[in-house]
Amino acid sequence: QTLQSITKDDYEFLQNKIIFAAFDENQMTNDDRLLQWEVSYKTYKEYYEKFTFDYVVDKIKIDEEGVALFQFKLSFLTLAYTKQEKKTLSYFDFKKTSQLVSSNLLAHSLHLLGNKFGKIGCGIMHLHSSKLTATSSLNCGNTSQRLPCGMFTTYKQHREKTEAIWKLPTDTLNGVASDSSHSTFKKFKDTTTQLLWIIGCNNNELEPYNHYLKDTENGFIVYSTSYYDDFVLEADLILPTASFFEKNIGFENSQRELTLSKQQVVPYGESMSELWQILEFSKRFTLRDFWGNIKIKDNLGLKNVLNDLQNFGYSPKTSLFTALFHNNKTKKYKLTSEDFFNPLSLNSEVKGDNRTTFGSDGKLFEGYKFFIQKYLFEELRLFGSGNGYDFGSFFNYSSDFYEKWPIIFSNETKYRFNSSYDSYAKRLSKEDDEFIFYGKLGGKQLPFGDATKITSNNLKELKYRAKIFMEREK
Repeated sequence: QTLQSITKDDYEFLQNKIIFAAFDENQMTNDDRLLQWEVSYKTYKEYYEKFTFDYVVDKIKIDEEGVALFQFKLSFLTLAYTKQEKKTLSYFDFKKTSQLVSSNLLAHSLHLLGNKFGKIGCGIMHLHSSKLTATSSLNCGNTSQRLPCGMFTTYKQHREKTEAIWKLPTDTLNGVASDSSHSTFKKFKDTTTQLLWIIGCNNNELEPYNHYLKDTENGFIVYSTSYYDDFVLEADLILPTASFFEKNIGFENSQRELTLSKQQVVPYGESMSELWQILEFSKRFTLRDFWGNIKIKDNLGLKNVLNDLQNFGYSPKTSLFTALFHNNKTKKYKLTSEDFFNPLSLNSEVKGDNRTTFGSDGKLFEGYKFFIQKYLFEELRLFGSGNGYDFGSFFNYSSDFYEKWPIIFSNETKYRFNSSYDSYAKRLSKEDDEFIFYGKLGGKQLPFGDATKITSNNLKELKYRAKIFMEREK
């Protein structure tokens, strides 16, 4: 109904600002994205014509309210999205991740089609915990094929920027995109991968992969968790992990509001944070173990960079911990004397605590004595600055700071891609451009096709436009 209400003038607006696209959920590109292509507006519109009221009623269960009331509610929603003067705020939530993704896609499509995206009084919010996981993946690059702030290992310019920030020799980083989450678990199930370390996940997030972990005999599972859940029974090694109030954490809501929370209490028992586990793990390896000639896949491998180490002040015997986390740059980050000597200011990683905790070297752990959390956050800012992911300073976020990124000259961006509020969009826009979707990645050069396949591989430049995908019926 929304598509049927679009006028000729609306279509001209859409044509300049929106890409209509389709995707194949069974094929991935080298940067770990679904294969996608542009479709015509006519193809997009024709695909949804079958979704009439009678078609929908036949597919879903109607509660006791009856068909007439249900039809009234649908008509009311249609007006909310098609009437230009109405402000529309959409909320949704689903238990299954697949339903959540589909609903998120469709909600954004409706707001873009109704010209209600990035405007005062309009917005999209979903109430599902997976948003935090998706955000951390985007901003922090916490999956192996991603780099911080929306960058990917598959792009050479992204690897070069990362190597410069991390002070690594050229070609140190793996340029071959790794497997998706499902593929990783599948390879563990068929023993292609024999070691799996699950970290930063809870029972709900692991549920889709449950069948890959059950009754696995040959692989070895390491599970970092603060919960006693079903997956504890499948793990070969359990690393007790500090809960969210027992460590310094950062989190973000669906409105791009980031905040950092300080540690409130000493972790229970022998548990420590995931950060501490990774740092201690990195002490067990030297650069010789990883930075020599390494085969990745058939006819693909990493360059031997051991001969370049002295230019960076390292040797083959230098540990990964020293090169990545305890270098000359990190040592400059110190706690203030007020925080360091204040017994109420807890930071188990930096100061240690009153427990008897041993590090991976077998010695009593008394803290790293440098402000590792601040260092990692300020490093994250280097990735985001000038890249559309500009963050405020560490101490601002540590003082109840909730402004929306990107933050330009200490000013938050309330409505992203809107040239009246977003400095990036304003810089790129012409006089009549209300919206500029300035993302450079994600297939802004696409082949063309119909509803099911690619028909022409001639790539077309589509920058500064948003993509609306056809959501195929399951």
